[in-house]
Amino acid sequence: MSAVAGAESISLKGDWNFKLDPDNVGIKEQWFKHQLPDKAKLPGSLDEQKLGIKNDAKEIGRLTREYKYIGPAWYQKKVTIPENWNNKRIVLFLERAMWETKVYVDGIYIETQNSLSVPHVYDLTDSLTPGEHEITICVDNTIKINIGHTLGGAKWAHIHSEEAQTCWNGIIGRIKLIATPKVWIDSVQTYPDFEKKVTKVKITIGNITGEKVDGKLNLEDLTDDVSVKNIPFSANEKETVVEADLPFGKLPTIWDEFSPKMHDLRCLINVTRTLCPENFGSPSANHHAKVVSSNKNRGAGAPRDVKAINFALRDFRANGRHFDLNGRTVYLRGRADSAVFPLTGYPPMSVDEWRKMLNIYKDYGLNHVRFHSWCPPEAAFVAADELGFMFQIEPPLWDGHGMVGSIPERAVFILAEANRIVDTYGNHPSFCLMSMGNELGNGSDPYLAYLVDYLKKKDHRHLYTSTTHPPDKDRKADNYFVGAGTKKGVARGIRPFKDFNNSLADLKRPLIAHELGQPAMYPNFKEIPKYTGPLKPRYLDIFKKTLEEHKMLDQAEAFRLASGALLVEIYKENIEAQLRTSSSAGFQLLDIQDYPGHGMATIGILDVFLDSKGLITPEKFRRFCSETVPLIRARSFTWNSDETFKATAEIAHYGQNDLINVTPVWTIKTKGGKILAEGEFKKLDVPTGKTTQLGEFEFKLDKIKTSAQLV
Repeated sequence: MSAVAGAESISLKGDWNFKLDPDNVGIKEQWFKHQLPDKAKLPGSLDEQKLGIKNDAKEIGRLTREYKYIGPAWYQKKVTIPENWNNKRIVLFLERAMWETKVYVDGIYIETQNSLSVPHVYDLTDSLTPGEHEITICVDNTIKINIGHTLGGAKWAHIHSEEAQTCWNGIIGRIKLIATPKVWIDSVQTYPDFEKKVTKVKITIGNITGEKVDGKLNLEDLTDDVSVKNIPFSANEKETVVEADLPFGKLPTIWDEFSPKMHDLRCLINVTRTLCPENFGSPSANHHAKVVSSNKNRGAGAPRDVKAINFALRDFRANGRHFDLNGRTVYLRGRADSAVFPLTGYPPMSVDEWRKMLNIYKDYGLNHVRFHSWCPPEAAFVAADELGFMFQIEPPLWDGHGMVGSIPERAVFILAEANRIVDTYGNHPSFCLMSMGNELGNGSDPYLAYLVDYLKKKDHRHLYTSTTHPPDKDRKADNYFVGAGTKKGVARGIRPFKDFNNSLADLKRPLIAHELGQPAMYPNFKEIPKYTGPLKPRYLDIFKKTLEEHKMLDQAEAFRLASGALLVEIYKENIEAQLRTSSSAGFQLLDIQDYPGHGMATIGILDVFLDSKGLITPEKFRRFCSETVPLIRARSFTWNSDETFKATAEIAHYGQNDLINVTPVWTIKTKGGKILAEGEFKKLDVPTGKTTQLGEFEFKLDKIKTSAQLV
C-alpha cells in the first residue's frame, strides 16, 4: 500500500504486481479483476529489470536489448485514499509511458490514452473514495499508429525505435495520485509581449461540480513584485478560460542565451459564491504545478486553488535570414539529439541528469538542441531554461515519402500530439522552434502546411517549419527552414576558406544547416565494459573478432586515433564554413555524440555515454565552435616556398555585447611554436550578430627552406 494521511499527492513509486501478456489475452480474460502473480518496479522499464524474453541475438547494426518484450504488460497496485480527499477531484498522473495505457480501478475500465510526448492523466474522481482501491494499468508498447514510412519501410520514429531509445515497456517518470478542489486551476499559459513589457496570462479553470460558480482570480509575479488582483470569473462549464494582462516591473528580468532569468508566477482562485458548498474539496496541487500552500487565510470555507509556474520574458523571432532573441541576432550552434541513452534505453527524467548533459554541450560551445522526431520530458525543458539553451522540438513523425496526411488516423494523432506538446511545454522559453517531423519528403504535403498554419495561430511563442529538411522557399507557411541544400546548391559540408551564401541566395527566411558533419571513425573496443545496463554492444564483439582474425587487433588504437583526428578536422571545416556564411542562421551537428543505430555511426567527438574520446578538449573545440570565432579566407592549405601566403581575416561574433575598441592580431608560427611573422589589424568595434571583416595579411614563404606545417 502507498498512502500518506493528509497528503495532496500519493506517490505510486515502488513495487507493483505484474504480468506479461504476450498473447494479448489480458482484456478477454479480465486480468484487471484478478491479482497479478509477478512483481515489477515503477518507474522503470522491463528491460532493466530483466523482465521479458532473453535475447541472444548479435545485432550488427545497433545495440542489442539483453531482454526484449513487445506487447501488453499489466501493472497493479493497491492504494489507500485518505478521508480528507473526500469530495475532491483525484487524478492519476503517469509521466512518459510507452506507448498506450489503459487504466482500471477496482476492475472497472476507465479510459485509454496514447501520447508518446506528454504525461497520461486520468480523472479518477468518481472511482476513488476514501479507503482501499486497486489500480490496474495495461501498458502496450506495440506500434499503435504508423509514424514512419508509408511504403514498405519502418513505422517508427526516434521516440519509438530499436535504433535509438528502445521500444521499452513501462512508465519511466513520476507516477502519483493528485487531489485538487473540484474547481481548480487546470493550466496557466503565459504569452509575454516583449515590447509592451506585459504578459497575457490565459488560465483554464476546471469545474466538475456540475453547477455554476463565481469567483475571483489573483495573479502575482513574485520576481518583479507586481500583481493583478480580484479578476472576476464565472465558471459554468467543465472548462472556463480567463485571460488577463500582467505587467512586468520597470526593469523586468529577461531570458537570454547568456542570462537565462526566469519569473515566478503565482495564480490563485477563490470561489466566492456557490450553490452547494459540499461539492467542493479543499485545495491541493494540480498535476502541472509546483505545490504551493493555500490553507492560509481561507475565507469561511470558500474553496480556492493555487498554482505556481515559471515563465520568462523573451522574444524569439525570425528576422530576414536570421533569428533574433530580444532584438539581438543569435546563431544556433546545435546537435541532433536522436534519443541515445545506452545505460537505460530510455531518456532521463530528472532535471539534474538533463542539466549535466546540457552543460557538456555548453562546454563544447553549443547553445541549441534539435530533438530528432521526438519530444523530451519536462525535466529537459527546465534544465534548458536554466542554462539558456534553445530547443527545436518535433512530434513523433518520420515519413520519407512525405505523404503524412494520407493516413487519417496518423493525421489525427499528430495534430493531437502537436497540441499536447505546445500545451504542456509551451511556457518554457527554451522551447523556441518546432518542426513537424524529420525529412518528410519535400515537405509539400498540404497537411503539413495546415499543421504549421494551425500552430502559428494557436501559439505564437514558437517558430514552425513543415519538415526538418529539405527547405523550399515555396512553402509560404514556414517561419524558418532546416536543410542540407537548396535548389541552388549544397548548404553544408567542407568548403575550405569559402561559404554557402550562393546556395542560400533565394531564401528570405532563416536556414539552419541540417545534420552537419557525419564523419565516421574507428570504434573503441575498450568501451565495451561501460555498457552496464540492458543494452549490449554485441556488434563491437563481432568487429573485434574480425580484426583478431586478420591479426590486426594491435593496430585498433592507431586506427581509432588516426580516424578520430580526421573526424575533428572535418567538423572544424564544416563549422567554419557555416560561420563564414553570412546568411546562415545556424547548424545542427550529426553529431557531437556517437549514434549506435542504423548501422552504428561512430560520428561523435564524444562516445555514446557523452564521455570524451580524447580527440579534442572542449577548450580547443570552442576555438571554432562558440559565440566568437576568428576565421580566414585563403587560396589553399598548401603553398610553395616561392609564393607569398595571402589571406583575409574576419570574425563571426554572436556574443552578448559588441566588442568595443579592440585590436586584432595575427601570427604565423611553426608547429613547435616559433613565431615567423606577426602583425596587427586596425583598431575597430566588432558588433554582435554578424561577421566583421578585419583586413588582409601576408607572409613571404621564401624563408621556409624545408617542408613544414605552419600555424
